Amino acid sequence: MVSRARLRAHGLSMSRIAIIAALPREISQVTLGWNRRTIVSGAQKFSIAWSDEAIAIAGGMGAPNAVRALDLVLTSEVARELGPIRDVVSVGFAGALTAQSHVGKVLRPSTIVDIRTGEHFTATDGDGSVCVTTPVIAGVDEKARLAAAYGAQVVDMEAASLARLCAAKELPFHAFKSVSDAYDFGLPALGRFATPDGDFLTTAFALHLALRPALWRPAIELGRGARIAQVTLAAALRSWLANQRR
Repeated sequence: MVSRARLRAHGLSMSRIAIIAALPREISQVTLGWNRRTIVSGAQKFSIAWSDEAIAIAGGMGAPNAVRALDLVLTSEVARELGPIRDVVSVGFAGALTAQSHVGKVLRPSTIVDIRTGEHFTATDGDGSVCVTTPVIAGVDEKARLAAAYGAQVVDMEAASLARLCAAKELPFHAFKSVSDAYDFGLPALGRFATPDGDFLTTAFALHLALRPALWRPAIELGRGARIAQVTLAAALRSWLANQRR
């Protein structure tokens, strides 16, 4: 097998793993020290980070944004310069659907379910768990319904769309989901601060909270959960990427 160092020495392109996240903070710790370039798509700018092993992009929350991010990684001029993609990984925070899926736990689902279409997709090298993908942020009641209906452990908003595209392109698909909120956690009106472009309106959300003291404690809990999920997700991804070196 030709080493990656030899490929670099001869100026030849190397295949990489595409890491697709929704929010920059979901991959910020993984991509520390990586190279970065900007891709412009329409009126939006996206930062692509890459190492010898992988290329990462945060495309925004929701299925359309995840698909757009992967398309950019596969087809943009910058991406073509970095070489072909050999695997795709959907990474990010997820909501727990069971008590066993505690905050900070990283799951590698084997099955991804799109609740809008009923489609089931298989992820490579999964741990046997099930992730359901929904078009909106799931509240407490919806989490309970999803757990009962699908026997799932976590819920996200992007994995199914990426799994579908990977199946169409015959690319190996993987998923890493780190639990940021417990099965019995819910924050009213959280979904209204997600924009069509997949961003989260942090300032508007903070102003909303400032006028509603009853929401301060759950908001603090959510922030704490996200920080824990960020750390455990980064550790799991780093370990996995180290084992993928060729």
